Amino acid sequence: MPHTLTRSPHLRLIVLCLFVSFAAHAATHVWTGAGDDYFSNASNWIGGSPVGDASAAISFPASSRPAATNDLNGLTVQSIAFSAGGFTISGNPITLVANATVIDTSQGINTISCNLVLGGDIAVAVNGNIYDGKSLTLSGVIAGMGGINYVLGYKHYYEDGFASGAGFLGIAVALVGRNHPFGVLAAAFFFATLSQGGLAIHAFVPKQMMDVLQGVVIIAVATSVPEVRRALRSARRTSDA
Repeated sequence: MPHTLTRSPHLRLIVLCLFVSFAAHAATHVWTGAGDDYFSNASNWIGGSPVGDASAAISFPASSRPAATNDLNGLTVQSIAFSAGGFTISGNPITLVANATVIDTSQGINTISCNLVLGGDIAVAVNGNIYDGKSLTLSGVIAGMGGINYVLGYKHYYEDGFASGAGFLGIAVALVGRNHPFGVLAAAFFFATLSQGGLAIHAFVPKQMMDVLQGVVIIAVATSVPEVRRALRSARRTSDA
C-alpha cells in the first residue's frame, strides 16, 4: 500500500486534538510490554488489554519491549498511535473502524506487519517521509470493501473465491491506464466490458478467449512503455553478443 508522506509543523497539535476528540468515545490502552509480547496480557497495558473494546485507542510510546503480537481475535480499534520508534506489530488481523486514524510522531521506523481490515476511510499521518528513514510501514494485507458491489448488488451472499483474479485485474487496469485517473477509468470500463462480454458469449466462444485477449492488450501496452522497450533492446543486444 504506497503512501506519499509529507511533513507538517502542526502535526503534533493535530494529534493532540485528535486524541482529545477520541477521549469521549474511545478507551485508551497504552502498551508497556511489561509482561510479554501479547495483546491479551493485561499487564502489558496501561488501561488494560483492548480485548472486547470495540472503540479502543491503542498507543505505543517508548517501551522496553518493541515487539507486540496481536493474539486477539476480532480486535477492532479507532486509532493506532506511535510516539516512539522501533515497534513491530504482528499477529492476528486488526480492524480499523470507519474514520479511524494511524498516527506516527516518533521520527523513527515502525512496522505493522499484521493484516488490516478497513471498516471505511482511514487517515494515516506520519511525521517523516519514506526518503529519510523515518517511516511507518504497513506491510500486512489490507482488506476493504472491494467486493461490496458484487456481494450486495449481484449475488447477495458470500461464496468461496468470489474475488479471485481481482488483484490481477486491478494491476492490469493500472498498467493500461498508465496510473492516470482518467486512463484508469477508461481501462476499468474496457476490462469490465471484456469480462462481461466473456460471460455473454460463453455459449459460443470459450471464456478463456477473453483472458487471452486481456493478456494481448496488457503485453501491447507494456511493450509501448519506453522503459520496457529499452530493456527489451538491451536484452536483445546481450543475446546477440
